[in-house]
Amino acid sequence: MIPERRRYRRYDIMACVRLRRGTNNYVLDVTNISLSGVFVSTLGLPRTDQFSVGQTLELHIFLPGAEENVRATGRIVRMVERENPPARGFGLELLDATDETRAGISRLIEVTRSSEIPQPPPLPTTPPPETV
Repeated sequence: MIPERRRYRRYDIMACVRLRRGTNNYVLDVTNISLSGVFVSTLGLPRTDQFSVGQTLELHIFLPGAEENVRATGRIVRMVERENPPARGFGLELLDATDETRAGISRLIEVTRSSEIPQPPPLPTTPPPETV
């Protein structure tokens, strides 16, 4: 097993992010998030050659029910393209995460955690009593 190298836990989410690269804007899905970065899915784009490791992008993550978005600058640190399970996108490391940015991400994580499906209780380890 490979040891976890991330500083912060990642959470699976369904959120949107607006990315700006030069004069181009993209609205894409965020599939997971942490206090130090996000994974952006590019499954909906016909081509992704406009993104590459090392690029810096301005991002605005949309928070549910909030008037302001989380705004930050991120650098693409990895590209992903795999078939099974299908995934295509990139990991963005947040470069200028201020206290306000982290607070916004924490709110988004809390919304995500509060909507998680509760896990069923563990199965009993002793057999049930026999009935006659």
